[in-house]
Amino acid sequence: MDLIHGAVANPDLYFENGKAESTYGYYKVVPNGDVKGLLVLLPGYGRSSNQIIKETQLPAVAKESQIATIFPTINQRSTLDSISTVLITASIKDMTDKYNIPKDRVFLGGFSSGGNLALLYTEMSVKNKGNAYVVPKGVFAVDAPVDLIQLHYTMVRTTEANCNEAYVNEAKWVVANDIKKYGGTPEQNPTGYITDSPYSRSAKNGGNAQYLKDLPVRLYTDPDIKWNLEVRCADYYDMNAFGLAGMIRFLKLSGNKNAELISAINKGYDLNGKRNPHSWSILDAKDCKEWMIEGFNDTVK
Repeated sequence: MDLIHGAVANPDLYFENGKAESTYGYYKVVPNGDVKGLLVLLPGYGRSSNQIIKETQLPAVAKESQIATIFPTINQRSTLDSISTVLITASIKDMTDKYNIPKDRVFLGGFSSGGNLALLYTEMSVKNKGNAYVVPKGVFAVDAPVDLIQLHYTMVRTTEANCNEAYVNEAKWVVANDIKKYGGTPEQNPTGYITDSPYSRSAKNGGNAQYLKDLPVRLYTDPDIKWNLEVRCADYYDMNAFGLAGMIRFLKLSGNKNAELISAINKGYDLNGKRNPHSWSILDAKDCKEWMIEGFNDTVK
C-alpha cells in the first residue's frame, strides 16, 4: 500500500501519539490495468488511516473488480471543515487525474466519525454541486454517530451512569469539547450541532440529510442491546443505531428508494477477536462491493 504525500494535505490533520506526523496525504490500493472506479475510505477519530486495510477486506475485494481505494490521512477530525475538505478533494482529484477515473465513479465511506465525514462531504458536494469537484455516486457509513445532538446527550448519560471507566472518560471529553466548540449545550446553541451533523432528528428537513434524497446511501450498525446494556450501561437511545435508523427513515419518507439500514447483528469484533459492535467488521465487503457496482450502473465488472 503506497503513501502519497506532499502538497495535498496539512500535516495537522494526522496525529500519532498526540503529535502531528509527516505521514500525511493519502494511502492507495490500485488494481493492475484500467481503473474503473474509486472508493474513498475515512478512519474513525484517532485511528490510523493505514489500519483500515487490516480492519476490512473491502479494499482487496474492490481491487478484484478494478476499483481503486484511497485512505486520506484524516484521523483528528470528528466534523468536516475546510482543511479536511481540501484534503479529500485533492486526493480524489489526484487519483482521477492519474488513473483517468470518471468523476461519476466515486464512492465514499467511513467508520464512526469517518462515516460522518463521508456523509457530510457527500452532502456538501450535492448542496454545492455547481462548484464541487465531484459529487460522489453513493456513500456509506459504519456505525457513525450521525446526530450530534443525540450524541451529546448520550455522552451526558454515559457520564452520569459512571459504568465503564473508558467510556466515561471518552464521554467527558466529548461533552467538554462540544461545549467549547459550539459555545454551549444543544439547548443553548442547537445550530452548531445541526450544521455539523449528517442528520438531525430535531431539524427541519432532516438537516443535512436532505441533500441525500437522490443518492444510494447505506448505514451499517450492529444493534446488540444486550452488549450495550452490560458493557456500556446504555439503552437503545444511547446507541448509534438510533440515529442511523432515524436517518434512513427520513430518507425513505423523502422518496429515496436506495437508502438502506444494514443491521449486522452480532457481526462486530475487533481485530483481536474481542466482541465490539462498534467495528469495521459489521460491513460485509463482498456485499458492499456489489452494491457499489450497482451504483456504477453496472459499468464496473
